[in-house]
Amino acid sequence: MQIKDVISKIEFKNISETLRSLCAYHTELSSRGELNNACPVKIFLKTGRTSVGFILNYTPESRSLVLVNNANLTATSSGLSILDVSSIEGVELDQFEKVYQFFPSTDVLEGIGDPPTIFGLEKDAAKLKTIAEKNLFSDLDIVIDREEFKNDETTKSGWALNEAIKNLRSLVEYKEFDDEFESEFVSSVEKLHIVSAKEENISLENKTLLLSLNCSQGIQGVPSASEIFDFLYNNL
Repeated sequence: MQIKDVISKIEFKNISETLRSLCAYHTELSSRGELNNACPVKIFLKTGRTSVGFILNYTPESRSLVLVNNANLTATSSGLSILDVSSIEGVELDQFEKVYQFFPSTDVLEGIGDPPTIFGLEKDAAKLKTIAEKNLFSDLDIVIDREEFKNDETTKSGWALNEAIKNLRSLVEYKEFDDEFESEFVSSVEKLHIVSAKEENISLENKTLLLSLNCSQGIQGVPSASEIFDFLYNNL
């Protein structure tokens, strides 16, 4: 799918909803320590001024917005702007391909670019295993029901699997897991099993983390990195 096809399917309702979507995007990447890879937002104010940064706090009820100027939140100093939402006239995104999934749409089922291949996805899964070994000290056995995804006549299943591996990689690349979480993960999860199913779901049984993807919904039918982390945090 090309970026022009994606844009035509997304609902751009109003400034308030756009800011809400951007705040969800920036907050999730910040929680994973990846804000430096995020697409910043340029905000145009009715006074003619502009402000650029990352939205980490947005409260529609109070009509206020906190814009952080520095992506490196581990630094000892960071500037921020507190804006009145009523003063905002518009926003600009230079890298919309990084953020489109946080905007409401039920029609964007595929990613941007050429459809992923099973061979390429299996290589990505092997890289995921290597990263898990390095960051979580886990010898994670990754099992993908290849035929379930390969036999799908559409490209939606490939995109769903691609999204799942990408979200899992974002999770295991997180640099700030505490020792207790790492220990619980290693002792509780020995296998990651990714399957195609009628509903998306996450479960843990017999030391197997089962990630079920609703491939009929493409990238919309995949648990996000934050959903997987929350599940693990609450169930390990």
